[in-house]
Amino acid sequence: MKKSIAMLWVSAVCCMAAVLVGCKHAAQADEMSVINRVSAIYDDVAARYNANPPATVASQLDSLYCSKDWNETVSAILEKDAKTEGVGFFEADHWVMGQDFQNVSADSIVVESQEGDTISATLNLHNCGTTTHVRLSMVEENGEWRIDNFTDTDNQFDWKQSMRTYLGTEQLLFDSLSYEKEDTTAEVKINVQYPVSGPAVLVDSLRKYIASELRVERIWNGNKDSLLLMAAQKGYDEMKKERDESFADGMPEVPPYYYAFFISKIAETDRYLTMSSRYEEFRGGAHGGVLGTASTFRKSDGKKMGWNMLTKTKTPEFHRLMINGLRSYFDVEGGEKITTDEQLKNCLIIEGSIDELPLPQFDPYLMPEGVLFVYQQYEIAAYAVGMPAFVVSYKDIMPYLTDEAKELIK
Repeated sequence: MKKSIAMLWVSAVCCMAAVLVGCKHAAQADEMSVINRVSAIYDDVAARYNANPPATVASQLDSLYCSKDWNETVSAILEKDAKTEGVGFFEADHWVMGQDFQNVSADSIVVESQEGDTISATLNLHNCGTTTHVRLSMVEENGEWRIDNFTDTDNQFDWKQSMRTYLGTEQLLFDSLSYEKEDTTAEVKINVQYPVSGPAVLVDSLRKYIASELRVERIWNGNKDSLLLMAAQKGYDEMKKERDESFADGMPEVPPYYYAFFISKIAETDRYLTMSSRYEEFRGGAHGGVLGTASTFRKSDGKKMGWNMLTKTKTPEFHRLMINGLRSYFDVEGGEKITTDEQLKNCLIIEGSIDELPLPQFDPYLMPEGVLFVYQQYEIAAYAVGMPAFVVSYKDIMPYLTDEAKELIK
């Protein structure tokens, strides 16, 4: 069975990620060098704050020891504060985790973990007779480790996340949720990348999308912990009911029915996010079924994009793009490429001529290399050929994109 371009692309990304992770593990940073670096930084912090520092002490330390991204985020904060009335964001100081400072020192520095280019280190920060447990996220820039973020773990205060929220550029973060249930009647498996924080309008849109894909949008109460349980129970109940009705007179040797959902992020830029949804089932018979779709969301307002990104889709020119895309999916035995419409028609189960080829039932979506179109099983071809899919490059599809879509791919 052929794999769709989307699945091949995801597989390639996963393989590349595995290679990169392996390389990073081979080059783990020396923990003692990181500890010495953090110790030296906070020795300087203590010396400056314990010596009647100027009002600019925090910005001086930022410039010396923090990452480019941290400093750019702080600059954006200060620029916004200058245009608004009030105290502004920095009511407290991230270097001393408070508004006041006295007898500042740090100890108990530990390297907590390393993931790729980022190291997490923890320490005890002493100030004004109290101790705060601090986590530092550090990145390597210009050959030295710099602080990219501060987190007060006692109060669960993430400084960069809070700054992004203040700026309206809050980072979109996901949590991986999984649920499995199996017995002699049915097996249910669900895995979802669930948005836990980020711009409120986008997070709300993604959560509604996930609930809709799992078919529990009408009964879900919005609680993250109950989402998969409700979806799994709904799927299990449907499988059990159908199986019991089908074999009411006696249960033959049939494997358990199968029901699975996989929802994950597959593409993201600063303007859009694409989520994939894959549903698999087995209800007896010769084989199971698969439904593979995806949706693109505009980050600025959470709007779901699909066919509304395209115009002039009924023109012969656009139709030819679809035909040429399908040709790239199919090939003839022996490796000969399909070059004629007649050859392509022989691969399909549509009525009429190739000029009457229907558009895919489900929405196209944005990927790094172009707009991806997917036909589902049996939509235009036999089960054996899978789900025909192809990418139309942005260069070729540009005349058919709406202004909204063109803004997303800038």
